[in-house]
Amino acid sequence: MPHELNTPLSIAALWIGLALVASLISIRVGISVALAETLIGVVAGNAFQLNSNECVTFLAGFTSAILTFVARTKVEPESCGAD
Repeated sequence: MPHELNTPLSIAALWIGLALVASLISIRVGISVALAETLIGVVAGNAFQLNSNECVTFLAGFTSAILTFVARTKVEPESCGAD
């Protein structure tokens, strides 16, 4: 990756752009947005050799906890007090 594109702001913009692409692909293909974002993130992270920093690591852990909670509410809606 060129030095100009190795700033925190440009890396964040790249991740946001990849999230947008993943959501558009998930709509077109008809799969879960979380699945598309995970697949695009793995492929792009390896292709562009994106290094993780503390902020990205924290967001990944936090998001995985939220995703696990949301998946559980989809499988067992009564666990959240739904009728």
